[in-house]
Amino acid sequence: MEIQKYVYNYDYNALKTVGVSSSLVLVLYPSVRSYLLCKYDKFRTLPIHKQYYVVKNIIKSATLVIICGISLPTIIFPVYMNGMWSNYWCHRIGILYTTNDFMGLLLVDKLPATTRNHHIITTILCLISLGIDFQTSTLGQMLFVYTLASASSYLVNFHLGARLLYEKNELVHIKKNARNIYFISCMINWSWHIIWCIQNYNLLYFQHMLYFLFLFFIIKDDIILLRWLNK
Repeated sequence: MEIQKYVYNYDYNALKTVGVSSSLVLVLYPSVRSYLLCKYDKFRTLPIHKQYYVVKNIIKSATLVIICGISLPTIIFPVYMNGMWSNYWCHRIGILYTTNDFMGLLLVDKLPATTRNHHIITTILCLISLGIDFQTSTLGQMLFVYTLASASSYLVNFHLGARLLYEKNELVHIKKNARNIYFISCMINWSWHIIWCIQNYNLLYFQHMLYFLFLFFIIKDDIILLRWLNK
């Protein structure tokens, strides 16, 4: 019955957003690359896969800023004021977050293994989330918290791309701020998950265990990135 209910409630209309969002990212890749080729000498010396890596991170950084802005009036304020979760916006913001990861898997060669695993898992979780009722699902709410925490660290993705465009000494302050924001975001995010599990241990089921298994690989990528930013 639960599977039938999940299939029945699946937001199939959101798959149109997947197509639109993917098409937009596909168009942005050559456009951003062309701009960077004209603007930055260092970019022109990079191999193709690194050029696309820069493009991916710059697009993702801009996307995460948009997500933070959209989330405030559509999800965060309604939840804070009335306890109301919008499935429509949760599903579509999840798609917006994931599209660039998914397209990165298709368009960017030689991604680090941890990054590739991260992108695969976020894509899987996004597709699963389209059948979740965020108003009643604690798992869905936990997933949104992790998504929003990741989006708030948009400066990290900007730095990952910009470091190949500028000299190292020109990005010292950006790297430091990216590290600090990322660290605070991760601490708040992980602490929230731990406290929730302690307070609601009786609500934990198989699907939560599966979620934490997926989360392990994402956290592993977070830790690797934090260590790199701290060097």
